[in-house]
Amino acid sequence: MSWSEVAPGRWERPFGYNEKVPLVMSNLEKVPGRENWFETSITRITLKNFTNEPELALRQAWKQVRFQFPEIAAYPSGDKYVYEVPQTEEEVMKWLYSTCSTAYTTADELITSLPPPKLMTVHWLPHTGEFVFSSSHFRLDGRAFMTLSNTLCHALVRPKRVVFGNEASNLSPAFEILAGIPQAPYSPEIEAAATQRLIAWGSQLPPLKIATNSSPKKPAGVSRRATNVYSVEETSAIVKACKSNNLSVGVALNAGLVSAVCALAETAPSVDEEHYFMAVCAFDLRKYSSSPTTSAATLSSTGNVYPISITDGSFASHAAQFKEIFQKGFDPFIESMTCFQERVLNLVNQSLPPDSPLNWHPVLSSLGNAGNILDSQIVDDRGEVAVELNDFWVGMEIHQCQPQLFVWTLHGQLTMTACYNEAYWSGERIQELLDGIKQQVLLGLNLRQ
Repeated sequence: MSWSEVAPGRWERPFGYNEKVPLVMSNLEKVPGRENWFETSITRITLKNFTNEPELALRQAWKQVRFQFPEIAAYPSGDKYVYEVPQTEEEVMKWLYSTCSTAYTTADELITSLPPPKLMTVHWLPHTGEFVFSSSHFRLDGRAFMTLSNTLCHALVRPKRVVFGNEASNLSPAFEILAGIPQAPYSPEIEAAATQRLIAWGSQLPPLKIATNSSPKKPAGVSRRATNVYSVEETSAIVKACKSNNLSVGVALNAGLVSAVCALAETAPSVDEEHYFMAVCAFDLRKYSSSPTTSAATLSSTGNVYPISITDGSFASHAAQFKEIFQKGFDPFIESMTCFQERVLNLVNQSLPPDSPLNWHPVLSSLGNAGNILDSQIVDDRGEVAVELNDFWVGMEIHQCQPQLFVWTLHGQLTMTACYNEAYWSGERIQELLDGIKQQVLLGLNLRQ
């Protein structure tokens, strides 16, 4: 899963299983011409004391981003990941004009109308000061979008001449190589660990049923997004309360999600009848990488499934379970990661029964403090602020019943966004879920009566 030059200027490597999972999920073809889990980020900036033409500056910056992270121009071909070094200036310009352009529309209109491209793209929206990244999920994750956004902003301020030719040395091997994860043939211990992880997906308890008027059999519609931004005061209060209660913010938000879903259930939770919620907890895996710089802008995260026991639907009971989950982290699973994912791929086409309540259980992924990756201000050579970061958003296209929620903190404010398909969830219902999570967190941390 390391890159090799198979012909002059053509580099290839096999996909790692961490990339194969989203590749398979993206090709479910539930909506013709669209891609499930197709990812987008929106970065809103202010250009200050900027003398260059923004569109020209963006093209130059985009070339710099490609040189540093060539994967933005790599593509899948069969079971191979392929990168081709441009041999002429014409090839560079062909790539540039097909992946970097200006759009005079809204970010939402662009997201819903843009056909999934073969390569990663960037669109500049001059009337809103936003640039929009779009990519298949196998290529990168939420934190990688932040890294690329920050790299582009720095390149806007400090343009450099780019000569393509040796940028292939910057290509990242598959995460499994960087983390030294055992590959087949697997030891009996690894086989047993993967089996135990699969068994943990099940539960003898009945799953929580979310009240809905829709059906998984219904054809998927348009993917939408809804976002809640907490105030600086609310965010600060949550962080302080989490510290005093010895909880991480991620634990509190996941607990709030389960409690909010309980409020949307067909029947209210009861201590007399225990149910379970199928939680998918996301883990950033970059700490396992032998080259954190190389893996910064690639797919270096994964999720693990945990049945959360529900009795009275209380925040405290859910928080205690998530606290134990995140304290253990991903260490118990890292060695068996590839063996497990290989087995999961064999189960992908054996989807859940259409009437399974698990189809509806939302997933929440925490991306941490975006300010640790994104610079709020970037100064030029004169020491003056040239680019100011105003806002950031990242999410994905959803063709399934299951909404995907993402949360991060930026400029002292917590942002939670929900990506969902309008065929299965209404905008009002999703907003009810987002508001419910906030309410449950504030109540659970004794910040609201």
